[in-house]
Amino acid sequence: MLKKIISVVVILVVVVLVVLALVINRLDPIVKTAMESVGPKMLGAPVTVEKVDFSVLRMRFELDNLVVGNPEGYNTDNAISVGKVLLKVRPLSLFTSKIHVEQVLVEDPAITYEVGLGNSNIGTLMENVNKFTSKEGEEKEEQKAEEKPEEGGKKVVIDEVTVSGGKVRLSAKILQGVAAPIPLPTISLHDIGKEKDGASMIEAT
Repeated sequence: MLKKIISVVVILVVVVLVVLALVINRLDPIVKTAMESVGPKMLGAPVTVEKVDFSVLRMRFELDNLVVGNPEGYNTDNAISVGKVLLKVRPLSLFTSKIHVEQVLVEDPAITYEVGLGNSNIGTLMENVNKFTSKEGEEKEEQKAEEKPEEGGKKVVIDEVTVSGGKVRLSAKILQGVAAPIPLPTISLHDIGKEKDGASMIEAT
């Protein structure tokens, strides 16, 4: 479940970066606004970001204090919070068929798992993501039916992924927002996609 939630955060960041990679002027507020508008549509919960720092020339993206709230009906203060996300990409690789990500750093991610009657806040978030992606997929399939199919697709290579300072908080609706924290070990991954000359975005996630 932790892998799925981290994937959601990374996918949200990557989607916004890809869309805005070629925009030059004043990206920081644009990216922040995009995340706070795309996020709620995808997750069905509020999304806030305290600070965004995006350098186009160096392709270095950093955000502080990303918070994903809970879907309606849950009592804990939020479902996901991340102290810091840092993403470094080789700039010229964006214009090739293989995007080279040098570093992905996630610091202090906190997942609050609140159990309700027959579901949980995390389960509800994942259901909302699936509905959103299914809807987007159907629209793309309709567009592809009228267009010529594209060959291949963007691949990605990631040198290093580090997730540190993570914790999971467990709660239940009957506890009215009280949650017990459980610390998580550091996660460190290297050379994702290098063995096969690049992985798809889904495979890398």
